[in-house]
Amino acid sequence: PSADRQRYIAPEDSLTYQYHTIKVSGQAKHLTQNNAGAFAKALDQEMTFAAKDVKTDLARQMFNAAVTINSVLAYGALAICFTISSSTAIVIDETLSASNNVAAPAGSSVYRLFFVGQVLDTVASATGVVTATFTVTSVTPGTNIGTTTNTGATDGDFIFRSGNYGSGEGNEINGLRFLIGTQDYAGVTASSNPVWNSLAVGSSTTGISENLLESSIEKVQTDGDGSTPTLAIAEHSQGRKLANILQAQKRFQSPEITLKGGWKGVEVAGLNLVFDRFCPTADIFVLSPDELAWFVGLDWTWDDDAGPVLYTALDNSDAVAARLKA
Repeated sequence: PSADRQRYIAPEDSLTYQYHTIKVSGQAKHLTQNNAGAFAKALDQEMTFAAKDVKTDLARQMFNAAVTINSVLAYGALAICFTISSSTAIVIDETLSASNNVAAPAGSSVYRLFFVGQVLDTVASATGVVTATFTVTSVTPGTNIGTTTNTGATDGDFIFRSGNYGSGEGNEINGLRFLIGTQDYAGVTASSNPVWNSLAVGSSTTGISENLLESSIEKVQTDGDGSTPTLAIAEHSQGRKLANILQAQKRFQSPEITLKGGWKGVEVAGLNLVFDRFCPTADIFVLSPDELAWFVGLDWTWDDDAGPVLYTALDNSDAVAARLKA
C-alpha cells in the first residue's frame, strides 16, 4: 500500500469557571471588635467550609451526563422529576434511567446530590424554560425530596442547581457520563470518529464481578483502540458487593493501594478500582488514564485581583464578602 500518515483533529472546548462567595455580617464584625480572635475564628470557619463546599460540588460535576433539553444537549442536570407528589415534595429519578419508569430506589447515589438549603431550578425538557425555583427542605432516599413551594414544576422536568442550566453549555463541566456518550463533542463528529465513542458491557442488572471487569478490559482491547485500561471508578456499594463475592470464594481482597492525587483503591482484575460517593450506583467506569486530560486554567484561590481578599458586600448590605474562584 501507499505510504500514509497520522491524521489529527483539534478538539475545542470551553472552560467553565467555579465561584463561591462568602459574607460576614457587619453585626458579627461589630460584636467581635474587642476580640480579634473571635472574628478571625468566624471568618476562618466561613472560608474553610466554603472551600469544602465548592470542591465537593465540583466532585459531583465530575459525573455529569448529557441530557436533551429543547433539542440541544445540556449537562449539569442533577435528576429528573419523576412525580410532583405535592407542592412541597418531588419524587426523583436518575437523569439517564427515566425510561425505566420507576423512581430512584433508596440506595441510589442520586440522593447524595441534594441537601437541605440547596436552591434548585426545574427546567422543562421540551422548551428549556425554568418552570420553578425552590429550596430543598428535606431529603428522604427512596421517597422524595421535600421543597418549599414548587408550583410550576411538572413531571419530566430536569432539576438543576439554580442558575446553572444553559442551552448547550451552562455553568458546569461536562462530566464522565457526558464524555462517554455517543454525541458529538468538542468539534469532533462521533459518527465519523468511532474511536472516540465509549464501549459498554453488562447492563443495569449485571452485578459486579471480576469477570465483568475483565470483560470490560477485553472489550477495549478487541473492539476499541487496543489499549489496556488500568483504572475503574465505582460507587462504594459496589466495593462491598465485590468483597462479599471474594469472601464467599474464600479469597482475600487485594490490599489497599494509594494512587496519585491521594485516591485509595484496591487492585482487581488488573485494574486499580477506586470508589466515589457521587458515581452513579449502577455504573462502573473503566478508563485508560493516559487518554484523559484535565486542564486547569486557575487553581482554587481567594480573589484578590482588586486588592484585599475581603471587600464591602456589593449588595450594599452591612457585610464584608470574599470570593473563591477557579
